[in-house]
Amino acid sequence: MNYNLMNFNDMITSFMTLFALIVNNNWQYIVLMCVNVCNGNSIYRLYFEAFYYFGVILGVNMFVAFAIDMYSAVSRMDNAK
Repeated sequence: MNYNLMNFNDMITSFMTLFALIVNNNWQYIVLMCVNVCNGNSIYRLYFEAFYYFGVILGVNMFVAFAIDMYSAVSRMDNAK
């Protein structure tokens, strides 16, 4: 994987980086790379941890739960007919 494309230099690469973090695509290496570029400042690690918590744990899980709930609701409606 080209980790040199995972940066925050412009909007497109920022979205690509955050999307890679949401889908858990080697997120620990991306975080380590970004923190090392910023001289090991721990505030950046805190940003990535907060993004992981809100983006992955809450956001993606809510989306999956909503999709499963809609599937079960449609299934119940089909069984009722």
